[in-house]
Amino acid sequence: MDEKIFLLASYSGRIAGSPDAFEEAKNKLIILNSGQMIPRLESALSQMKEGQEIEIPLAPREAFGERDPSLIRIVPESVFMGQNIRPVPGQVLTLNDAYAKIKTVSSGRVMADFNHPLSGECLTYSLKLEKILSQKKEKIEALARDMGMDAEATEDGEKISLKVKNAPKVKSYKEAKQVLEAVMKGFFPEIKTIEFSE
Repeated sequence: MDEKIFLLASYSGRIAGSPDAFEEAKNKLIILNSGQMIPRLESALSQMKEGQEIEIPLAPREAFGERDPSLIRIVPESVFMGQNIRPVPGQVLTLNDAYAKIKTVSSGRVMADFNHPLSGECLTYSLKLEKILSQKKEKIEALARDMGMDAEATEDGEKISLKVKNAPKVKSYKEAKQVLEAVMKGFFPEIKTIEFSE
């Protein structure tokens, strides 16, 4: 198994030739070798130094793939109605756990495109490696921040204590704590106990 490398990066992605970004992030936690990013972007980040900025062009096959005509399907309108969805052309929705864009609705039939919205597009990403996180404490604090928690971590052997400074402001705080605990134990199996305080 590849080592998980924690880092903070800023990036923006845009369709080649367009000035408008479809995705942007500043000081975003990225965990290399976790499948979080497009492989070519992960590869570039793994070779960068802190503070370095680069621009990477991506062909469709390196990003979200080519458009697949077989993923444009006719679906009975009743399938949507059974899920309390009234399909409208241009609408993007989830149907049977898959994203789809509605192309047309006519005579009880809906043409839905299940291709990724960026499939077939050449993309350009601008990347900046802000910081490589090497200490367990800063990795845990970054994981918490990624879940909306401003937390300070203290490590004592197999125990981690997290003082969450903004607990009342964290949406679904109880569930967020459970998810964070599971994620932390997944990345740091040596941690046996996690305690939260507000």
